[in-house]
Amino acid sequence: MCVPLVLGTTSNIASTTYSGSLSFNSPGFVRPDKSSGDYYYQAIRVTVSTSGTYIFTSTSSKDTYGCFYSDSFDPSYPSQNLITTDDDGASNSQFRISATLQSSRTYILIVTTYDANTIGTFVITVNGPASVALSAFIPSTALGTTMTGYLWANNPIFRRPGSDSGYFYYQAIQVTVSTSGLYSFISIGSLDTFGCLYSDSVDPSYPSQNLISTDDDGAGERQFRINATLQYARTYVLIVTTYNADTMGAYYLTVSGPASVVLSTFIPSTSRPMTSSVTTSAGPSTSSGSLSSNSPVFVRPDKSSGYYYYQAIRVTVSTSGATSDIVSTTYSGSLSSSSPIFVRPDKSSGRYYYQAIRVTVPTSGTYIFTSTSSKDTFGCFYSDPVDPFYPSQNLITTDDDGAGNNQFRISAALQSTRTYVLIVTTYDVNIIGSFVITVSGPAAVVLSAFIPSTSRPITTTRSPALGTTITGRLSSSNPIFRRPRGDSGYYYYYQAIQVTVSTSGLYSFISTDAMDSFGCLYSDSVDPSYPSQNLITTDDDGAGRGQFRINATLQYARTYVLIVTTYHPSTMGVYMITVNGPSSVILSTFIPSTSRPITSTLTTSAGPSTSSGSLSSNSPVFVRPDKSSGRYYYQAIRVTVSTSANSPASTISSYSGYLLSSSQSFARPDYSSAGYYYEAIRVTVHMSGRYSFTSISSYDTYGYLYNDPFNPSKPSRNLIASDDDSGNSNQFRINATLQSGASEWATWKTVCIVVPCVVLFVGLIGICVNRQKRKAASNRGIRSAPRNQTMHPQMYPMTNVSRNISQPPYTISSPSMYPSHMDEEPPSYESLPPYFKAQYPPYST
Repeated sequence: MCVPLVLGTTSNIASTTYSGSLSFNSPGFVRPDKSSGDYYYQAIRVTVSTSGTYIFTSTSSKDTYGCFYSDSFDPSYPSQNLITTDDDGASNSQFRISATLQSSRTYILIVTTYDANTIGTFVITVNGPASVALSAFIPSTALGTTMTGYLWANNPIFRRPGSDSGYFYYQAIQVTVSTSGLYSFISIGSLDTFGCLYSDSVDPSYPSQNLISTDDDGAGERQFRINATLQYARTYVLIVTTYNADTMGAYYLTVSGPASVVLSTFIPSTSRPMTSSVTTSAGPSTSSGSLSSNSPVFVRPDKSSGYYYYQAIRVTVSTSGATSDIVSTTYSGSLSSSSPIFVRPDKSSGRYYYQAIRVTVPTSGTYIFTSTSSKDTFGCFYSDPVDPFYPSQNLITTDDDGAGNNQFRISAALQSTRTYVLIVTTYDVNIIGSFVITVSGPAAVVLSAFIPSTSRPITTTRSPALGTTITGRLSSSNPIFRRPRGDSGYYYYYQAIQVTVSTSGLYSFISTDAMDSFGCLYSDSVDPSYPSQNLITTDDDGAGRGQFRINATLQYARTYVLIVTTYHPSTMGVYMITVNGPSSVILSTFIPSTSRPITSTLTTSAGPSTSSGSLSSNSPVFVRPDKSSGRYYYQAIRVTVSTSANSPASTISSYSGYLLSSSQSFARPDYSSAGYYYEAIRVTVHMSGRYSFTSISSYDTYGYLYNDPFNPSKPSRNLIASDDDSGNSNQFRINATLQSGASEWATWKTVCIVVPCVVLFVGLIGICVNRQKRKAASNRGIRSAPRNQTMHPQMYPMTNVSRNISQPPYTISSPSMYPSHMDEEPPSYESLPPYFKAQYPPYST
């Protein structure tokens, strides 16, 4: 997000900030100063309205690295159009890039890291003669090519590089390119893959010959990523295999580079072939398979040209033994809401009911498992044991529609001395129904249902082994936003809850309340001004009766945010959230920061006020201040007091900002030593009266109010008031009577905010106040707003509107305290935006 601002108190330098993050979903490239490695990056397009010298500085907990380009950027050619790079120019392992920019050109800043495969958040600050337009985008790059395949018992085997024992199934893929350049080979899937890239040719008997590079987990999630510079007119070979020996499964391969590539599977020739025997029973034998565009090709022996797809089938014939017919075994079962659940091995999330069936055979041979059901079934076949929490461990194969009619068909060579497990589940989540399994093979099969043991059970009960609850209330004091999938013309109260887990796994968030609640789950962070950013999922009535249920696979060491809100706008009430999963979770409420806070004015009426509520076993507890122990249920009620029955609505103006190591510093008036970062904020009022300035921050703030001018070298001159902790929670609160002056514009005042450490946001403030009476329209309405002040329609009195301010890292609030001079005219009702007049009809005075 980009927040342009002008720091006009001490210089004409304009400052622009941009916040972003690098994640596992970010694109990757090879840095221009490197020949290999995978570096996540974010590309930011830069345009300036005024030519001049601009300085780009990063702030992050990670060791950042910056690359600056002119005109365009292609990740496949990271040295093209490169102007400059920097690593630690701003100290603390942050980059600082200074460049002279032209207003008629476009530039690109690449934010990446010094170390490969590093993720985290960052803030970019740009200082220069004018504000800068910054917008993130995904650069267009070279063409991509994809291929799917499967490693199974019919694939050849070898001893892969990096392993001293065991045999590994593999697929050899010939690679040719039409354009020389940097190419990236990335595997995708649930199989723990391993990649080997060779030049010219490969002999599986000598796996180290012609080897260019290997990789195991360079793409994360147990997938390989190989980056290599390939030459036109040369041939390369990519070997797709697995990290563990004797492992089979599907894989998906994507290749990106300056041009599309030609990929063709083949079986390499070798003078020392490795084979494994297969013993089949006497009598008829069957083999099923298919030819596709991914099958290998050859020229038929009766042809001199042309390419023919083929499937090679190794056949071993036994000369002894009695012949026997194929024997069939059937098993009937059903999936219900009480069945156990797991996440399918080809999925990263979702709730799939399943039934585990233990399989033993008295005779070794090939067996075929076929499902029959009115539901779309999905089969997973394992070698014993199986752990539902790790659905890819010991997995032999899976199938979806191999038998047609949305039924699976699994063919596997089974040994009589081993035990296997068939998992019967469904293609879609949360599906229940009956099924029949038919097994055909050389002998009858013993099938017995069981519940697999696991150290991290996934259950559907309301009270699992480990659960966490949190209670709260949505009220007019909560912040507001426009929720995802909500009515864009209305606001929704919400509560943000930070979620951290100590154990990776599947977690379920369930609401219980009298409201029609709505849940939103985010990864890393949430900005209420951009409610679709980082959004993982939402839910309305998944738990029934107007309650949401969100199921998601959460990772240890990552942060998530749950937003509790409502289906209908402007709805308040009590909620309780229950979180079930493999371990307890840490839940902490907070108010997210945003560069575009949504605020509204609060009109209070004179006379008695009432509030009703109740205490229950779901209410929060505390120890009373007059007690040293005990658990007391309580309800917290925020009270706002008006000083006069005829007083007008109080107006709130908010300002968000942050202090950086690049901020100016001074010696506080009450301290002789320097070194306190500060921000000076010019304040204008165009109605005299009593004003209150209050800070909100996670840091211990200190505030000073000055008559203009303010001289940081002489911090005691023109000082009106200062405060440290009157605002509670280490926040300042300064009350002062300010004069508007005789002219149209107010006498300037300057407020200094001092925070004795570095925080993270910056902006501008202007104070605007309401008048007591609504009079005729004035030509001084919106025109009289101070320069650089953001004018929100909510800053004018409306009927029945509740005040809500999203809390940034620090906020200054300044409500008017019913001024003594009340003869200025307010903006006319007709001057308000049309959509506000439609939502708030005029009222009589």
